[in-house]
Formats: sequence, C-alpha cells, structure tokens
Amino acid sequence: MTEPHDSPEYVWRFKLSVDDEESLHTDALTEMVRRELKALLGCVVLTEHGRDLKVTGFRFLDESGAEHDIHERLPEQP
Repeated sequence: MTEPHDSPEYVWRFKLSVDDEESLHTDALTEMVRRELKALLGCVVLTEHGRDLKVTGFRFLDESGAEHDIHERLPEQP
C-alpha cells in the first residue's frame, strides 16, 4: 500500500471568499485562477529580493501579452 505522501499527485484546497461573487472574466479558467490568486494575496505578500510586490494581474505562460486583472479596476480620475 502506498502512503499518501509518496504519491506525486495531491490536492490543495481552500475556501474562496464569499464576498467575491462578481466575475471579472468570462472565461471559467481565467476566473478560477483570478479568484485563487486574490484569495492567496489576502494571506501572503509576494516579494522580489526582499521588496514587496503589488500584484495587479497575471497572464498564462502560453499567452503572449494578454494580462488579466485580479481586482476590479477603479474608474480613472480626471
């Protein structure tokens, strides 16, 4: 019998915020990744060489240049 930690596959799950009912993206995969990143960014601060990063979006490795927002953009002030 194989022990669970010996398996190369595992599942990591955490509850997404219920206050995030609005979808920003019509594509289901993009929206799922956005919600998971938003939930993670509510728990951790990403850094680069010790400096905090303010993450606003993401893109998939197979997409060139297509950036997807994590948070809804506020209207620009005139």
